[in-house]
Amino acid sequence: EILMSLFFLLAFLSYATHIPNARRRSGKDKHNKQSSSILTTIRNGLFIYIVPWFFMICSVFSKEQGATTLITLVVYDFLNNIGSIQLFFQRLKTMDRETLNFVLRTVILAIETLAVVAFRMWLNGETKPDFIVDQNPAGFAEDRFTRMFSVCWVHCLYIVDMIFPKYLCPDWSGTSIPLIESLTDERSVGPLLLWYSTGWCCKSLLGGAKDGASKTRKEARRILLIAFFAFLVSPFLLSSNLIVVVGLMKGDRVIYLPLLGFCLMEALAFKLVFCVEQTQTKVEEKGKGKGSTATSKGFGKIYWLGHLLLMIQLVLFSYKTHERNLAWSHSVRLWSSAYEINPHSEHTMYN
Repeated sequence: EILMSLFFLLAFLSYATHIPNARRRSGKDKHNKQSSSILTTIRNGLFIYIVPWFFMICSVFSKEQGATTLITLVVYDFLNNIGSIQLFFQRLKTMDRETLNFVLRTVILAIETLAVVAFRMWLNGETKPDFIVDQNPAGFAEDRFTRMFSVCWVHCLYIVDMIFPKYLCPDWSGTSIPLIESLTDERSVGPLLLWYSTGWCCKSLLGGAKDGASKTRKEARRILLIAFFAFLVSPFLLSSNLIVVVGLMKGDRVIYLPLLGFCLMEALAFKLVFCVEQTQTKVEEKGKGKGSTATSKGFGKIYWLGHLLLMIQLVLFSYKTHERNLAWSHSVRLWSSAYEINPHSEHTMYN
C-alpha cells in the first residue's frame, strides 16, 4: 500500500506540474517563449507521458490498485482545466485547442494504462482468483437489493473510519458486518445519504458551476470535485465491489490512498469555515476635529479555534498511528487486537 501510494503520488506530481494549462496559471511557463519549442515538447512529453507511465508501472507491480494511477491524472486534468462535461462538449464543438490537447493526453494515457493492465494480466495467467462467499458476503449476495445496500453500507463504514478511526481490524470477513436485507433496517439511511451526495457531485460535474457564482464558490467546487472524483473515487474503484467482486468485504488498508481525497475535503472545509477574513474599522481621534477611520483585514478568534481543533486531531491521530504500529509489530499483537475489535471473524479466530 505504501509503495503503491508513493509511486502514485510521484506520477501525479510529474503530471500536474507539467501540463500546459496548469503551468500557465501559475506563471511558470513564461520562459517557454525564450526556449526552443522542440525542447519544450520533449520535456513535456517526458514528464507528462513517460515519467507518470513508469511510476504507474511501479505502482501496479506494488499492488493492482495502482492501475488507476493514470485514470486519476486524466480526471484531475479534466476537473482542473475544464470543469464540467457540458463545457467540454461546448469547447469541443468550437475545436478549442486546449480541449483537443486534453483529448490527446487522455487517449495516450488510456493506451498506456491498457498496455500495463494487459501485461499484468498476461503475467498472472488466465486463472481467476478463487474467492468464497464467506470472504465477502456483501459482494456475493444473490439478492440485488441486499448486495447493493450492503456494499454501500461498507462504503459508509469506510467514511466513518476516515473521520473516527477507532475500530480498525485487518479482517472483516464472514458475519463481521451483518447484511442489509430490507429498508426497515435503520442502516439503510447511510447508503441513501451516500447516493444523494454522489448524485449532487455528478450533477455538478455534468452542468458546472451555477451562473453568477462567486469566485470562492467556484474554487471550492473545483477542489471538492477533484478531491471526490480524482483522489477518493478513482483509487478506490477496484476495491469497491462495484466493478468487480473482490476477496474482501472490508479492508482498512484499501482506503490508505483514497484518504488523500478526504484530506483535501477536510482542508477545504477548514479554509471555508475558519479562514474567513474579517474587516475591522478603527476610529482615530485627532484633537478637537473629527476622527479618521482606518480599516484592516485579519482573521478573528474562530481562525485560532480552527487551528486548536486541528492540532487536537493531529495529536489523536498520531496516538492512533502509534497504537496501530505496535499492533502490526508482531502477529500475536495484531490478531489479539483484531479479536478484541471483531470477534466474529473466523479468519481472526484461526490466527
